[in-house]
Amino acid sequence: GVSNGYFLPSQAGIGTHIITYTFNNANGCSATAVDTITVVAPTLSTMSAIGPFCINDGAIVLSGGSPAGGTYSGLGVNNNILYPGIAGSGTRLITYTYVDSNGCTSTSNTVYTIYNKPNTATYDLFPICENEAPLPLVNATPTGGTYYGPGVQNGLFDPAAVGPGTHTLFYTLANAVGCADTSSFSITVNAVDSIDFPDLPAQCIDGGSIALNTGWPAGGTYSGPGVSGAFFDPLIAGPGTHELEYVRTDAQGCTNRDTAYITIFPMPVASLSAIPDLCISDSAISLTQGLPAGGAYSGPGVSGTSFDPTTAGVGNHLIAYTYQDVNGCSDTAYTSIEVAAPTAINWNPNTTFCLEDAPYALNSATPAGGQFSGPGVIGNTFNPLNAGVGLHQISYQLPPNAGCPNDTLITLEVFQMPSLAVDTPPFICANDAPITLDFIQPSGGVYTSSS
Repeated sequence: GVSNGYFLPSQAGIGTHIITYTFNNANGCSATAVDTITVVAPTLSTMSAIGPFCINDGAIVLSGGSPAGGTYSGLGVNNNILYPGIAGSGTRLITYTYVDSNGCTSTSNTVYTIYNKPNTATYDLFPICENEAPLPLVNATPTGGTYYGPGVQNGLFDPAAVGPGTHTLFYTLANAVGCADTSSFSITVNAVDSIDFPDLPAQCIDGGSIALNTGWPAGGTYSGPGVSGAFFDPLIAGPGTHELEYVRTDAQGCTNRDTAYITIFPMPVASLSAIPDLCISDSAISLTQGLPAGGAYSGPGVSGTSFDPTTAGVGNHLIAYTYQDVNGCSDTAYTSIEVAAPTAINWNPNTTFCLEDAPYALNSATPAGGQFSGPGVIGNTFNPLNAGVGLHQISYQLPPNAGCPNDTLITLEVFQMPSLAVDTPPFICANDAPITLDFIQPSGGVYTSSS
């Protein structure tokens, strides 16, 4: 198995072979070495037949190679998966490569065929009326295939079976080797002698114009009392039940009509009489001025059927009364109520007194005529001696006829009288020198003479 420095396993054959190496040096001396090489048989791989396939088949996981665990290769093959569309039609070769545990490689091949699919073509059909006879389907090439889809049976399309709308149908054709192609096409079924105009919901006369868009199919015209174009005006029609008509001509020139009814309710009349003005301090009042009874009040300070001036606050407030009748129609009436602030009090009395001061007239408060109260107060007079030393809160409350109730508090302070200690001076001679007056305590006062 040795030739020109090469070992040829195919010539040596399977088994263990002795290899001898002889070397001669320049002096003519030679040496010989011996070694062995073992040639093992590779594990033979096989590849069973596959296919045939159609060019429009999906990805195909390859199998049939033995022993398992090898790899497939060939046109259109990637990661042991065959893609017929990439491989293309024709006769193709698949190679199966297997590497055994000794690292020996074995390959096997198989030939398979990818067939072309037939190329079908269809075109959309003209619209058909719902009541027409079943239509023979002959809009596909090559002929010889099968039509299917909604409303299709034995090569006929029945528009009544599917109803109005655009429908997608299919045509499929298989060639002699079983490869098939499918094309789709559409056909529109137009409704004939089918129209609907449902009754319109009842509404109040003030509900505003109604867009008339419930006639089916769309594209027709509306007529009747209160109708202008595609709108119905309840105010023009007036209260009562009205008959409206919807007329439509379809694509085939057929005219269809349907009627609908609408009831218009009259408006109730709400009223709200005047509400007396209130002071901010007044209690909440019941609201009974709205007619007819049973409506709802709203506005600042309103809760249910009560008005609370404190919650509303000072100012002029708009109060609404809304009445809704059994038909759901409503009317609203309005009135205003004035909530007045407490009447302002102006009062600037003296605020400090000595205990022995004369009684002080508390008559500078305006508006006049109110009532004073507090320690030391009798009528309109404050007596410091009766009040005593200290701080005293004096209240002034407005008279009933002075507007909205109010009162104010002012603090008056009464001071204690000073206490003097007198040390009687000795007799002084007329010719004595002037003496300092310091015999009364505490010091800091003023001495005067009465003679």
